Amino acid sequence: MSDPVKKPKMKLDFTGVQETLLATLYSRWYDFQLPKLILGDKHAVEIVDQLDYDFTKLRMRPGTCASLCLRARTFDRWTSEFLDAHGDQDVTVLHLAAGFDTRALRLQDNCGSNVHWIDLDVPDVVDMRRKLIPEPQLPGGYELIAASVTDNDWLTSLPPHRPTVVVFEGLSCYLKPEEMRSMVERVTGHFKTGQLLFDAVAWIIISCQNLMSITRTTGAVLSWGTDDPHELEAWHEGLKLKDIELMSDNKDNKDLSPKLQWILWFVAHMPYFRYVGRHLRYEW
Repeated sequence: MSDPVKKPKMKLDFTGVQETLLATLYSRWYDFQLPKLILGDKHAVEIVDQLDYDFTKLRMRPGTCASLCLRARTFDRWTSEFLDAHGDQDVTVLHLAAGFDTRALRLQDNCGSNVHWIDLDVPDVVDMRRKLIPEPQLPGGYELIAASVTDNDWLTSLPPHRPTVVVFEGLSCYLKPEEMRSMVERVTGHFKTGQLLFDAVAWIIISCQNLMSITRTTGAVLSWGTDDPHELEAWHEGLKLKDIELMSDNKDNKDLSPKLQWILWFVAHMPYFRYVGRHLRYEW
């Protein structure tokens, strides 16, 4: 019996911010190879196996991979908590700049018929995503929108009265300050009630970006950060900061290697540097 014919792998020509999505994808792939899983995203392995891309050029370190998977796990947990809290209401999950993330598949068991899930990214990414990732079969419906988060048209078609959790992971730092504020204002102004879940870096990271391998490799430019997450509360009446989790002092860090736990413990006790990365949850 002859061996089955293997499908040719798909080439990518992403650059800049689009190419950074491959770093988070690789992190989830790397995590799945370890004996002790942080996220355990089997779908990441299936995606990587289909791609003709040299991931080694991203120079992703084990610690970076672990921190990105912890970030994803935090937003999975917060999204699940939102869904649990609104189990008797029709709600929307709006995942901006979804890239090749498979959160809808990871959380499909949490999605009842009351949950409508929307993934959004730019057309080039969405075209490739359709080839790589099976569409989630969610009882409340799934939608994949090809658009930029800085566009206005896509938002007007979404139902404003459903409680909505808006997740954007690894996005805010690549937006210009005016784009970040405009996006937050438009989303919180459109939906009557909901939550924002996202990560933010301190301004020192923006200043030091030329030292980062991911920006040097991809050409992506970091533009927005914050040293005071409460400043966003002035961007929309009723917007309140609900939770902050520091990347250096996350309760899930116990699942990391002893060496990485020690490094993060050290960083967590440095007065300024402990705040260089935050996971943020707002509500309005």
